[in-house]
Amino acid sequence: MATRLASSIFLFMALLLFGGSRVLAKGLLDLVIPRFEVHEATLERAIRELHQWGVPICFERGPVNEPTTFSLSLRDVSVRDVLNALISADKRYIWEVHRSMTLPSPTLEIINVLPANGKGDPENLMNVRVDSLELKDINPAQAIERIYQLVPELKKAYWRRVPPGGVLSEIRPLTPPENEFSISLRLHGVSVRDVLNEITLRSGGVCWLYEYSVSPRRHTWQVFH
Repeated sequence: MATRLASSIFLFMALLLFGGSRVLAKGLLDLVIPRFEVHEATLERAIRELHQWGVPICFERGPVNEPTTFSLSLRDVSVRDVLNALISADKRYIWEVHRSMTLPSPTLEIINVLPANGKGDPENLMNVRVDSLELKDINPAQAIERIYQLVPELKKAYWRRVPPGGVLSEIRPLTPPENEFSISLRLHGVSVRDVLNEITLRSGGVCWLYEYSVSPRRHTWQVFH
């Protein structure tokens, strides 16, 4: 049995889901999943399956024409092994761990899955640099969906890319929050990706999903269940 149960609140939640039947070793990536199965699934669908095990993953969906589908059947594997299997099945993506930049516990962590060239893509608005940002008493789910309105640098870049009048599919009411609670944060010299990750960390696991396409020009952020 491991000497410590978890390195973050997310691990604690996952342990409850497992009913205490699995041992946590070093951290989130070492968490053991008894069974992981997907059939003819896209990467997004497979990540949603991992969410069912309490694994906090945020997803950056790149501008792809034809989605790749795959099937997996794994037993008693670590989160790291599952992630590696997913990326092996869809090689257009990579995964990485994000740890809090400001919270007292440096071991608090979540996982990002993003296109392999995501951080070098000038069209990817997640790379926009944010000089300084302060959010006070805001619901995390609504902060994710309104991020392009809340971050001045992103708002400017967003409207340079979106056609005049906006994109009809993006004009929609905000998702009613599942939990009535708020967060606050203050960040300096970060990317939009970092801002969203810090929102997820402070919220206890409200993950984000970013999607963009080149034709038509479209950028959306939503809560990723």
